[in-house]
Amino acid sequence: MGRNELYITVPKLFRCPISLDVMKSPVSLTTGVTYDRSSIQHWLDSGHDTCPATMQVLSSKDFIPNLTLHRIINLWHHSSHLTPSPPPPPAPSEKQVGVWIEDIKSQNLGSMIKIVDFLNYSDENKRFLAGFDYFIEELILILSKSIGELDIKYLELIVRVLDLILVQNVAKENLQKLTNKNCLNSLLFVLKTGNSTSNDAVLSLLISLASTTRSVKSQLIQLKLVEIISKILSSQNAAVSSISEKSLKLLSIVSTSAEGRLAIREDEKCVGCIVERLMKVSKTATEHGLTVLWSMCCVYKDEKVTEKAVTVKGLTKILLVMQSDQCDGHVVRRMCVDLVKVLRVDSGGVMRYETKTTHIMPC
Repeated sequence: MGRNELYITVPKLFRCPISLDVMKSPVSLTTGVTYDRSSIQHWLDSGHDTCPATMQVLSSKDFIPNLTLHRIINLWHHSSHLTPSPPPPPAPSEKQVGVWIEDIKSQNLGSMIKIVDFLNYSDENKRFLAGFDYFIEELILILSKSIGELDIKYLELIVRVLDLILVQNVAKENLQKLTNKNCLNSLLFVLKTGNSTSNDAVLSLLISLASTTRSVKSQLIQLKLVEIISKILSSQNAAVSSISEKSLKLLSIVSTSAEGRLAIREDEKCVGCIVERLMKVSKTATEHGLTVLWSMCCVYKDEKVTEKAVTVKGLTKILLVMQSDQCDGHVVRRMCVDLVKVLRVDSGGVMRYETKTTHIMPC
């Protein structure tokens, strides 16, 4: 490797005066000095009202993206064989947020796509938009409308925006507003008909909602959540790792209630889908799937579920899990051992249960 490949000279103009790192999102203050967005935002959020480089008192704390410098840095990145950062979206004003809301009301898909891009850019952007309660309320109001009034593509985008704002530790207190029946209906409609990206977002929202109160969990079960999850686990969407993991986690949450266990028991495909996915998912997803089976077969001794698990070769799958790196940790191994004891069938075809098994609830 040559000397030039080891040492790359970074132009001083490209470095943030605060962090001294190459700027990913250069923005300029009213003093004309340019900083990296995250660095200057932290400076201003800390209560400072001056420009760090000049110490001038700022007439305004607003800043604007320095797009010209951003393009030059990207060109330099390309020439240096480095990965360029994406161009920063323009920082919206409160007026712009108002325009976005009007566009949302008129089902302007173009504006919704811009909002998703803006939120995906940074956590600061998520916090910024989450600060407008009326923005979130408008989205929830639209989601509460009759499903027939909304285009599926539009619904998918709304769900993605809500996932980015509500679930990711930004505005969780607003999750409660999503628990009315119409909103839940809309979320499940997207889950049934949407693409993998929107399904991933819906599952995140449903996991958060199902974990809030027993009544929400009950509503979701009554709206045939288990049947929908079974179809997802048996579809091509399940090939997406995060979708399988979140689907199995949702089933593990549902299985904590008698109503949920009954729905899993009565669904023709659910147990088979769980068993089928045990060796095709992440370690976390495998643990979620094992938790559902262990809970129903070992703790609650549901004979119908146990018979289904045996029919779909659940014992073989559990043994394979035990021999793989999926069986990682004491809790997973304990659940596998208990399931093997319960699923073992004697030569006469009679189910034999281990009555002396000491059950340890999984974390």
